[in-house]
Parts: sequence; C-alpha cells; structure tokens
Amino acid sequence: MPYLLRFTGDVSVKPASQLRKPNVRILIMGPTGAGKSTFIEAMTGTGKKLDIAKDSLEGATQEVNAYELLNVSAVNEFDTQGDEPLTIYLVDSPGFSDPKIPEVTIINKIKDWLQTQDLYDVDHILYLCPVHPERMGGNKRKTIKMLYSLLSKDTHKTITIVTTMWDNVSLLNKTLEKAEKTFSELENVIWKEIVEGGGKMVRFYNNQQSALDIIKSALLRDSQYAPFGTHTATTAPDTPTAVALYEELLGKIESSKLAIQTNRDERRNLISESMGSPNKSVENILLINIKEEERNLRNFHAALKSFDPPPKKCKMVPSQLIYENLRDLYREAEEDEKEMKTRLKASTRSEEKEITKHLVEARKRLVKSSAKIVEFGFPPRDCELQVVPYRVLSFKNALRHSGQRFRNMFVKAPVRRER
Repeated sequence: MPYLLRFTGDVSVKPASQLRKPNVRILIMGPTGAGKSTFIEAMTGTGKKLDIAKDSLEGATQEVNAYELLNVSAVNEFDTQGDEPLTIYLVDSPGFSDPKIPEVTIINKIKDWLQTQDLYDVDHILYLCPVHPERMGGNKRKTIKMLYSLLSKDTHKTITIVTTMWDNVSLLNKTLEKAEKTFSELENVIWKEIVEGGGKMVRFYNNQQSALDIIKSALLRDSQYAPFGTHTATTAPDTPTAVALYEELLGKIESSKLAIQTNRDERRNLISESMGSPNKSVENILLINIKEEERNLRNFHAALKSFDPPPKKCKMVPSQLIYENLRDLYREAEEDEKEMKTRLKASTRSEEKEITKHLVEARKRLVKSSAKIVEFGFPPRDCELQVVPYRVLSFKNALRHSGQRFRNMFVKAPVRRER
C-alpha cells in the first residue's frame, strides 16, 4: 500500500526498544562504513546528535537497533483521514563486508530481532552504497551477489539504493566526475536488475531533508511482497543464498587462518633474529593481531553451525573445517615448542629466561589445542587423524575431561619397560 508522510512538528528520531503498532518498518542495510548510522543521525536535524555514527571506516553498529521517527508518520495515500497513522521505524543493521562478521550472522541477527519484536517481515529496504569508487571492492561485490540471491524479483519495488557521501564530493581533484561515474555504474550495471524491477537509485546529501525525501519516495512505491522477513530462506542446503553465504564464510575462515599464520611467522622471525629477546612493542602488536584473528576464527566456526547440513555444492563440511583448524593449531604449537626447546639448549644465561617464557607459552598452546582435539573425538571423513602424544595430555592433568574416553583410540600412551 502506498503511503504519504504526515508531519505534526519538527522531525526528530529516538531509539526504540519495543515497536508500537501499527507501524512501517524500513530496514537499513549496506557495507561497513557506507553511512547507515549517519543516515539515521541526519533525522535529528541540526544541533542534535544520537552519537551512533562514527567518522571512520570501522562499523559502529554491531547489533540490530530500531529508531522511531518523531512528528512524522505514514498515512494511506487513498484514505489520509480515515486510517490510523503508522509509526515509522528505521531499523539499523550491522554492516556487510566486515572482515570480523560473517554475512550469515548479520542476516540471522535481523531475523532474530524480528522474532523478538513478534514481527514477520520489514516493509522496505534502504541499501546504502558509497559513491567513492575505491570503496566498491571485491568483497562488496560478493555481498551484492548474495543479496540478489536473497531478494526475489517480486520485491524489487520495495528496495531503494541510497548512494552516500555526496557531501564529501568536490569539484576539485575530479572527485565529482568519479562519483558520477560510480553512480552510473551502480545504476546501469551493479543494481540494474533491481532498478528495472521497480527499485530506485537516489542520492543522500547527509541532511534531514534529503533523508526525508528518500523515505517519502520509498513509501510511495507499493508491493504486495515483503523484501525480507523471518520466512526468508538463508541456509537451506539447495538455495543459491546458502551457497553464497557459505562460500563467503569459508573465505573469511581462510583469511583469518592466513593472517594468524603470517603474524606467527613474523613473531617467530622476530624472536629468532633477536636471539630470544624481541622488541616488546613489535611483539605485542603481533600478539594482539593473533588474538584478534583467533577470536574472529572462533566466531566464524560458530557461524558454521547455521549450515546443517551445508550446501551440497560445497565440498567442505563444517566438522571438517573445525577439525582441520584444531589440527593446524596443534601442529603450530608443537613446532613452536620444539623450536624453543632447541634454542634453550643453545642459549646463554642472559637469553635463558626469555626463551623459557616462550617455551612455556608454546606448551600452554600445545596443551590447549591437544585437549580440544581429544574432546572433538573421531575426525570427520577424509580428515587426516592427528595423533596426540600422551605426554602432552599429561600436562596439568589435561585428561580430566571427556577426552579421556578417546585416549585408547588415538592417543599414544607411554610404553612400559619390562623389568
């Protein structure tokens, strides 16, 4: 149903934990740094701030949040006097193409939020896209491909592509010319199918009037189909969306594993070149990078549980990926322990303390990773069995958990000598 905007005062916006009915829900999506929170901030008008937007490329929004528009509502275009005005809500979502968050996690967060609000779907989608050409990288193009598989052609009328950062465009340095070129590519190539299906491309100039014009245009376009809701199939094994989301998640897993390996190699070289006494500042940076990527990897593995079973077109199944990662962590720690033990034997007294510290750290990682392998149990099909030495699991009674029952299967026990 087409809607008009009814104004009753100065327009503003406020956070909303619970949505009042009846209402119109506009979901704001887009890559990290596209300006989703800035769009909502613009609704406050001049002199007021919600402090939800950040002047950086880091995504500020990590959860789904709703914001109620004040002193403006939606009314039936054909019955502006009879029907009750609808409250308008802007629903802010985490940014896509974020190296720390899988796309499937973002989609699931939106669906979970709808369920907690006892809602079935949203009415419109504003997909924000910056006009700076350097911001349209490969990851963002993959996200757009995923969205095409997620949104059916029947819903294209309810989608508005909002190009952002026009307020940063200048006649100097040909940035306007580049922005216009990007806009043309977005309209005629990347989002062509949605535009031809009734969707619209607009420009956001980072002010309240521009934002209101965009919302007004969106509400005038009617469709009997909702663009997104709890019914939207995202991880069903045979859907194109599931394949796109799964492959995107695999790519993030590989990127994190590579980053962890690279930082560990750099740290190992740092320790080696400094004869066991590395520059603390540099080492701390590498350690922070490793911990952050390990945390990302755990989140990615947790997201794999959304795919049960995984898409048939994908060769790797979640259990294989998780086991291989555990095995890689074990082998990395084992290699570090051996190296530190060798260096300790050849160390001087001045080097001994520092090398011993690295040896203890490697051994802790070895214990932790080996315990997780044993706890995992039998490896999945086509995965190489990782044999865990008994001496490793004996460190600090590491066998005091469910791994005990697997010991006889693939843990090397010490050989008893006959007396």
